[in-house]
Amino acid sequence: MNKTLWKAEKLILKILGSEVEEILYINRGNKLRTVLTDGSFIDIYISPLGKNIFSFHWQRNDGRIFRLDTYPGEKKAKSLATYPIHFHRECQNNVEEPPFTVEENSLGNLQEFLKFVY
Repeated sequence: MNKTLWKAEKLILKILGSEVEEILYINRGNKLRTVLTDGSFIDIYISPLGKNIFSFHWQRNDGRIFRLDTYPGEKKAKSLATYPIHFHRECQNNVEEPPFTVEENSLGNLQEFLKFVY
């Protein structure tokens, strides 16, 4: 198991607590899926390589997505001051700087993302 994902699970439970319905390890344990009581879900991927490579994706019931990630191929993100870290607001094509502080620490960024979610 990815040790960082295990730490992410503990952080999710600490911040979201009673909002968590179920936590699953998917994609052969490389991704953490948290199903929330409102039916939305959060997928967490943190690279096991120890670099600041991650994707935090919140999918709401109404189809809107909110995602913080470091995918370097996102052309719209290259002009952002926070590149490669960028934020998708409500849809895949709406790319902007994150609405919260980001750092060179995946778990720190996850904490800020979870605070945004709830």
